[in-house]
Amino acid sequence: MNNPKVSVVVPIYNQERYLRDCLDSLEAQTLEEIEFILINDGSKDSSIDIMNEYAAKNPKFIIVDKGNDGVGKTINIGIDMAKGEYIAELDSDDFAAADMYEKLYEVAKKNDVDIVKSSVNNFIGEGENLNVYFKEEIARKGYYNRVINPLEEKEVFTFKMYAWCSLYRRELLQDNKIIWNEDVSAYNDNGFYWQTMSLAKSVYYVEDYFNYHRRDNEHSTVRDSNKMFNNFFAEHAFIVEKLIKSGTFEGLKKYFFSWKLDNYYFALTRIEFERKQDFFQLVAKDFRKDIEEYGLNAVHFVNQSQKIKINAIVKDPIQYFYTDYLKQYYKVSVVVPVHNSANYIRQTIESLLTQTLYGLEIILVENGSTDNTLEILKEYEGRDWRIQLHSIGASDAGTARNYGLERAHGQYIIFLDADDIFYPTMIAKAYNASVKDDAEVIWFKTAYKDLLSGQTNPYNNFFNVAQMPNHRPFSFKQLKWNPYKAFNGWAWDKMFKTDYVRANNLTFQSLPVANDGYFTYLAMANAQRITTVNEILQLHIIGHGNNISFSKHDENYRNDYDMILEIVKELRKFDDENTSAHLFLKSMLPHMEWMMQRGYKTQEALQKYFNLLVSGGLEELGFIEILNEENSASDQEVIDRFEQVLDYHVDDFDKFMLEIGNQWIGKERNRLNYIPNAQVQQRNGKIIFGQNASEAQNTAGGLFAMIIPKKDTENVTAVVEILFLADNAPAVKDTLNLSFAINADKEGELQSNLFQAEWANGEKVMTDNIYYTYIDNVFTVYVKYTGKYTGFEYIFSNATSRSFPNKFSVLGINTGYITTIFPEVLPEMKRIEAIHQNYHAPALYGQRTVFRYEGTKEQSEELLCVELPNYAFNNVVFALEIANIPNNRPAIYDTLYFGFFLDSEKEIQANVFQAEWEKGRPALMDNVYYRVEGNKVYIGARFTEIWAAYHFKLKSIVGRELNQDYSVNYLAQELVEKELSVLPKDAQFIKEVQG
Repeated sequence: MNNPKVSVVVPIYNQERYLRDCLDSLEAQTLEEIEFILINDGSKDSSIDIMNEYAAKNPKFIIVDKGNDGVGKTINIGIDMAKGEYIAELDSDDFAAADMYEKLYEVAKKNDVDIVKSSVNNFIGEGENLNVYFKEEIARKGYYNRVINPLEEKEVFTFKMYAWCSLYRRELLQDNKIIWNEDVSAYNDNGFYWQTMSLAKSVYYVEDYFNYHRRDNEHSTVRDSNKMFNNFFAEHAFIVEKLIKSGTFEGLKKYFFSWKLDNYYFALTRIEFERKQDFFQLVAKDFRKDIEEYGLNAVHFVNQSQKIKINAIVKDPIQYFYTDYLKQYYKVSVVVPVHNSANYIRQTIESLLTQTLYGLEIILVENGSTDNTLEILKEYEGRDWRIQLHSIGASDAGTARNYGLERAHGQYIIFLDADDIFYPTMIAKAYNASVKDDAEVIWFKTAYKDLLSGQTNPYNNFFNVAQMPNHRPFSFKQLKWNPYKAFNGWAWDKMFKTDYVRANNLTFQSLPVANDGYFTYLAMANAQRITTVNEILQLHIIGHGNNISFSKHDENYRNDYDMILEIVKELRKFDDENTSAHLFLKSMLPHMEWMMQRGYKTQEALQKYFNLLVSGGLEELGFIEILNEENSASDQEVIDRFEQVLDYHVDDFDKFMLEIGNQWIGKERNRLNYIPNAQVQQRNGKIIFGQNASEAQNTAGGLFAMIIPKKDTENVTAVVEILFLADNAPAVKDTLNLSFAINADKEGELQSNLFQAEWANGEKVMTDNIYYTYIDNVFTVYVKYTGKYTGFEYIFSNATSRSFPNKFSVLGINTGYITTIFPEVLPEMKRIEAIHQNYHAPALYGQRTVFRYEGTKEQSEELLCVELPNYAFNNVVFALEIANIPNNRPAIYDTLYFGFFLDSEKEIQANVFQAEWEKGRPALMDNVYYRVEGNKVYIGARFTEIWAAYHFKLKSIVGRELNQDYSVNYLAQELVEKELSVLPKDAQFIKEVQG
C-alpha cells in the first residue's frame, strides 16, 4: 500500500499465546487504507510463524524478522518504515476495537491535530474468561473533544502517558527526530511520551475506550524488578536530555519532577520488599542531582508536599523508608491461606480489593490446590500490585498462615479465610480503632451465611459484650467471669499488632484443622491492650462443603484435641495454681461436647474421639483437677457429663452410646436451629448467571429457602411457578408443588418429613437443574448453573400451613445478576425429578382385555394399578366390577372390594386390609389376583382360554384425603395378540367373600 492513512507498528517478542488476538483485531479494522508493520524482535517461540501466516493471506501485514535488539530499536525501525499520515503503536499482547483506527483518524483529520489519544479498557483473561475489570480514562473531564496545545495547558502532563492508545502525525516524529530510547530494555515509552507531548502543537483526547490493554501477562516488563533498577533512572536522564535539547525543560520542570516521583512510587509497588531500601537510596541520589544541577528546590510544585517528600528522601532515604513509607503503604498485612477455592476465591479477593483503607499488603498463600485456584490467583496478582502470591505446595492452613506471617510487613496483621466476604470498611474500622487505642488485639463482630439454608445470623456468642469492661482498651484479665468464654478461637474476627505477635513468638499449629486456636487464644491471653469494634464487619460463609471446620474433622479427628492440649500446656506456665489453664479447659468443655454432637459426620470418627478421651485424654487436659473446684451451674452441668465418660474404657463406645451417649449427644448430632420470621415473605426473585462456563460448571446457588417452626405437626404446602430464562432461546415454565413438615417419632424426636417435591409438567431443564435440601426445619431450593446470561425466576402462587396465622418464612437467597462463583453441587443436594401425576380417577368404564394368543394357566395380564403418594397412613378403598367372559359361554360377574394403606413401620409399604368378593364366583376367585409393590397395588387376571376376555370397570373409589390423593392407571391391552407375561410369583389370588 503506497499511501496508507495509518501505519500500526507492532513489536513482537515471544508472544505466541496472545498474538492471534492482537492480529485478529488488526485484520478486523474498518479503516481500509491501513498497514500493519509486524516486527519480530528475535522471538524464540512460534511468533514468527503466526506473523507469516497472517501476512500470507493479507497484504496489509508487513513482516520484519530480526535478532533481539530490544523494544526501543524495534519500534524505531517500524517508525522509519511507516508510510501512513499517522503512526500508531500496539503491544502484541493487547488488541484494538474494530473501529479504533478509523475513528481516531477521522478525529485527527477533522481537527488537524498532531496527536489523538483515547481511553483504555484494562483486561485480564482470555476467550470467554476475558474480563474488562477497569475502564481507564485518558484525561480529566473538561479536556475531552477539543484541541489542546500541551505547552499552553500543561496540566495534560499529569494525564496518562500511554502510547498504545494514540495516533501520532508522522511529520511530528520525523521532523523532530523523536525516537524511542534504544539504550534501555524497558520503560522507553516514558521518553517517547515526553518528547511527543512537549513538541506537539495540538493534542485531542477522545473519551471512547478503543484499546484493550492486558494486565495479566506474566512476562510483562512491569513484573521485572531488575528492569526497574536498570532502566528507570537511565530513562529519566534520557528525558531530561531531550527536554533540555528541545528547550522545553524549564517550563515543564514542576510537572516532570512530580511525575518522576510518582513513577518511582509506581516502581516501588513492583520491587521486592527486600530491595526497596536500596531503591530508595538510588532515588535519593537521583533527586539530589536534580536539586544540585537542575534547581529542583526553586521549582514551585503543583503539590508542594511532593517537594517536601523529595527532600526527606534525599536527606535520609533509610529513615524515610521506616518512618514514612512503611506507615503509609504497609498499614495492614492480610494473610489468606488458599486451597482448592476456585469456586469462591474471586468474591473473597474482590471484597479485599474494595477495602477503603489505603495501605494494604495482601499475602495469598496457595498450598497445593488441585483445581484452577492458582490460575485465578495469578490473574489477580497481575491485576493489583498489593497482592503477593506465594505457592508453597501441599501443606496445611497453619503452615500457610505461618508462611504469610513471616513475610508480613504491615504494622498490623489479619488472618482471613479464602471463602469469606469482608465488608468494605472492615479493615479500615479495625485499623483506626487499633491506632486510636494503641491496641495489641482488635476484636470485631462477625456474622455467618449458611449456603444450604440461606440463613444469615450474627455470631453473638463470640463477641460477648456483657463480659467486656466499659473502657477501651482493656487487658484480657479485665474480661468478666471466665474470659475465655467471651470469644472464639478463630483468628479471622481479630486484627493483631505485628510487633506484638512477633515479640510473643506466636505461631499457628501445623494442623489441617483447628490450627488457629493456639495462636488466637494465646494472643488474647497475653494481651494487655484489647480494643473492639461493636459492628458486624465480616460474613463467614458455611455450607459449601469445603469449610475446613465442617469438612475435615473426621479425617483429622484429634486435631481439635491437640489444639486444646497445647494451649493448656502453655497456660500452665502463667501461674502456679493453673488458674488460667483451668478456666480455659472449662470454656472448652462445651466445645468438646459440640464436637461429639456435631463436629464429626461419621460414627467411626466419633468413636475415635471417644477412645482418645477415655484412654487418658481427659486426664492429660487436667480434667481431674477441675472436678473438685467450685464451678458455676452451667460449668458443673457439662463437667458432670464428662465425668461420666471417665467410667468407660477403650472399646466401650457401643456401651457408652447405649447407656448415655444416645441421650446425651445423639439427639443433637448434626442438628440446626433456625427460627422463622413470619414477616419475611420474599415470595419472588430471580437469578441471572453472569459467570463464565469454564469456571461455573456443576455449581449451584440457592434460589429460596422456607423455614418452618421446629415443632411437632408444623407443615408447609406451597405452589411455586418457576421460569427458566434462556439466552436468546424460548423460555420454559413449570410449577413446583411442595409439601413438608416436622413430625415427632415414637420416641418424641422431631423428624423432617418431605411429602412432595414434584413438577406439574416435568420440563427437562427443571428436572435436570433444580435441587433441594431439607435440613432440620429449613427447605432450600437451588438452581444449577445453566450458562452465562441464563437464569431462573420464581413466584409463589400459594403457600400455606395448618397453623393460623402462618408461622413460616420465605427467604430469597441469591438475586440479580450473579458473577461470583457458586459452590459445587453438594451430595446433600437432591435433584427434584418427580412429576406430579393426575390423582383424580378418570371416568373410564367398560375396559376389557381379550386373549387372542394361546397361553397357559401360568401366564397372566395385569388390568390396573392403584397408586398412593408416598407418605405414611395414606389410604384408598375401591369397588371393581369384573366379568369373566368365556368363549361362547355365559359370563360370570362379581364385584371386588379392595382397600389398602401405606404402612411406615419399617419403610413405606402398601398394606392390604380388604380384598374380598361380593358373591364369591369361583371363575373369578380362581383367576383374579393382586400384588403389592411399594406404594402400589396391581390387580391382574390369568389366562383362561383363547378368545376369552375380562371386562372390568371401577364402580367407586375414595381415599382418606380430601383431594382424592391417589391415581389409577389402566394397564391391560384390549387385544392380547402376543405371548403373555409369566404369572408373578407374589400374586395373591383373592379367595375371601364378604360376610
